Amino acid sequence: MSTGDLGCDLAIFAVIAIFWVVDQIFNEGKFFDSIDDPVKPKSKKLVKCNFEGCTSLSFRSTEYCWKHQDGEPHHTDKTAKPNWWEEGGDAS
Repeated sequence: MSTGDLGCDLAIFAVIAIFWVVDQIFNEGKFFDSIDDPVKPKSKKLVKCNFEGCTSLSFRSTEYCWKHQDGEPHHTDKTAKPNWWEEGGDAS
């Protein structure tokens, strides 16, 4: 590898880095945001599950977390039957 290739690579990297910083400052990073990014929520705020007493975040774009998609209590909820190690739970 010659030093000319490294200099060209560093120059390209510097130009992209400067453009990214300018985008973050003046454009709120909208240029580098992906339009169809499934990981990022469409709104910036996080949404909690609508099931009573649940503090988990909602699953994708639904109103409920992954445990409460059917609208029923999950076996890990406090309102469900107690576990075997808790008072009132059976060992079967």
